Amino acid sequence: MADVVKQQVAAHWDRRAPNFDEDFGHSIRTPAERAAWDRILDLVLPARGALNALDAGCGTGFLTFELAARGHHVIGVDFAPSMIAEARR
Repeated sequence: MADVVKQQVAAHWDRRAPNFDEDFGHSIRTPAERAAWDRILDLVLPARGALNALDAGCGTGFLTFELAARGHHVIGVDFAPSMIAEARR
């Protein structure tokens, strides 16, 4: 039973992967979105020192890449192979 659920979950996210970044909040397309994400990340991340972070359920890697761009050491993992494939593009 657990394997069936895992397969269904992976299949769901695999189907969503090609268009995932088109959803609001999953990427940055405008200056307003850039400013909003910068404010959010400035609030939740420490002002000094690099973090070692695990982005579990990283999807297409949006936050993984944002954290890495800020100097943090990040590993992104996802259950859906198609999400990882999108992140690698």
